[in-house]
Amino acid sequence: RRAGLAVDGAAFGGGDTIALTGAGSGPDLRVDPPGLTFEDQLVGTRSDAARLTLTNHGDAPFPINRAWIADGNAFTVARENCSAATVQPAGSCRVEVVFAPSAEGEVRTSLQIRESSGAMAPGVGISGRGVSPRAELSVRALDLGAVVVGESAAEKPLRLTNAGTATLSVAELRIVGGDAAAFPKGRDGCSGSELAPGRSCEVLIGFRPRRGGRHEARVAVRSNQPGESPDVDLAGHARAPRLALDRQRLDFAAVRQSESQDLRFQISNTGDAPLAVGAVRTGGAAAPDFGIAADSCSRRSLAPQESCPVVVRFTPTANGPRDARLIVESDGEPGSVTMVLRGVGLPPPDPGIDVAPLVLDFGGRAVGDRSEVATVTISSVGEGRLELTDVRVAGRDAADFRVVPGTCEGLPYVAPGGDCTMGVRFNATAPGPRAALLVIEHNAGRAIEVRLEGEGY
Repeated sequence: RRAGLAVDGAAFGGGDTIALTGAGSGPDLRVDPPGLTFEDQLVGTRSDAARLTLTNHGDAPFPINRAWIADGNAFTVARENCSAATVQPAGSCRVEVVFAPSAEGEVRTSLQIRESSGAMAPGVGISGRGVSPRAELSVRALDLGAVVVGESAAEKPLRLTNAGTATLSVAELRIVGGDAAAFPKGRDGCSGSELAPGRSCEVLIGFRPRRGGRHEARVAVRSNQPGESPDVDLAGHARAPRLALDRQRLDFAAVRQSESQDLRFQISNTGDAPLAVGAVRTGGAAAPDFGIAADSCSRRSLAPQESCPVVVRFTPTANGPRDARLIVESDGEPGSVTMVLRGVGLPPPDPGIDVAPLVLDFGGRAVGDRSEVATVTISSVGEGRLELTDVRVAGRDAADFRVVPGTCEGLPYVAPGGDCTMGVRFNATAPGPRAALLVIEHNAGRAIEVRLEGEGY
């Protein structure tokens, strides 16, 4: 080291300068680089290690007790060989530092070096900035409103903004949850995009329900944002018709064959949209025993909370239990409804017959002269319906007697306690006694024969 000592004064005849020289001795620790400034680092990630080299440029050893980071929250020493080491002249040691920010913003600290004597060497400044993408959605909940099942609501926009300090990589905006299928995405400008800080994108969300009632799902954002990403709750209400019957089954009483019983039930729309009722029909093994006696519902639209009646008729065709089902079809939930039909068939009541008179005597008539009509009354005296299956004239002189239609003509049956009539006319075709039989066949047993007599002259 060199300098000069200047002395001014008259006694010395002006000014003289005395040369001063000397040589410094001891350690001289220098750090390369003199400080560390890390590049922006994503929050929650760890940087590569940055190296600080401590070199002794002096002529005496430099004993180091410890080297450490003053504030180790964001910066940490990954590796070092300086602590408890003596750095010889021209020698060096290393400290490697990593940056792992836990929050956004500028972070500053320093590398501290303590000598073995306890003295502190000057600190080495270290700085860096934590950055992070941050997804923000324009709303926290999106209500798509109410729509009839099978129809679509108007799409609503959802905006995603990068409110952070680093690029947001959006992998996907995905609809998740139990009713996700009811909320289709429309135009999606977000999935697969890269958003710089402050930039936004938009996706359209629709609502097309397939069932009635409230629907819920959510929009989940998959991105490179550290931690949990935001999501949006989706909701919508589907108006739907709902088919309901006021009874689950129809139990008919025991009914005799050929007789019938009617029971009534109600079809209702318990939903909140118009219900289109389709066919009302019977099915199953004994379906022919059950018929629709009255139907004001088929092919009809029912307003919400409206009802209509249907009458089912049971007419057994065989003895014993008779089971079937009634099916009501509709465009509402649950589509079609089935009702159990049950009844018991009893044997049909026995018919009975009484015919009066059993002999018709027309007396004598000239050949070719037509008589007045004689009446035969047929009475139903049993519990069942009396069916006349055939009425004819038979016998030797059948051509002389002709049946004249009466009230029995065309009747399918005679009800118990009822009666009907038919007539017979005599027209002799030859002189002498004439005889024949009026044969009445029926479902009450053996045919009944009415004797027909007359004489021609």
